[in-house]
Amino acid sequence: MTVQKRDHMYLGKKKYTLIDVEKGKEINGRVKFVMPAKVTKKNLAWSTACWRGYTMDYHVVQGKLYGVKKQEIWLEKYDREEVGSPKVFIQFTGSCIVARDFIGQYPSIEPQLLDFTEAFELYFEQGRLKEKLSISSVLEEAKVIAEGPEKDLYSAHQTVLKSLKYKYN
Repeated sequence: MTVQKRDHMYLGKKKYTLIDVEKGKEINGRVKFVMPAKVTKKNLAWSTACWRGYTMDYHVVQGKLYGVKKQEIWLEKYDREEVGSPKVFIQFTGSCIVARDFIGQYPSIEPQLLDFTEAFELYFEQGRLKEKLSISSVLEEAKVIAEGPEKDLYSAHQTVLKSLKYKYN
């Protein structure tokens, strides 16, 4: 399995990695993004690290959720360029987990919550941020379990999952 390029969310000036979305939900599922004319099927730079063919940058601006769809295209002589759509308001209702300050000390194919030092559970209603719950202190507790004498990653992950308000995949 190839590690996939991650989507990101900007809260203020801080860039977070999108870790998960509430079970059964998709943030940008019904949104139409208009890509610049220079993006065509012939010049899209596909890779196994980006099976969707695009990544998303989400921005929370004055409590509202916006999205930018980003695609890589081939230029001449094997150069690539990342091209983005205009910012679009997203009327998402549901929750997601975002994290930042990657430390990457726990073995897994994809980054897990324990690999970060700061994380939030966010809840949106019709594209407006209604809740921002810090789970950073729970991450610290879980890391103590993961780094303890038993090196119990399963129990560490369960500690984090039990603390979450919403259900995830």
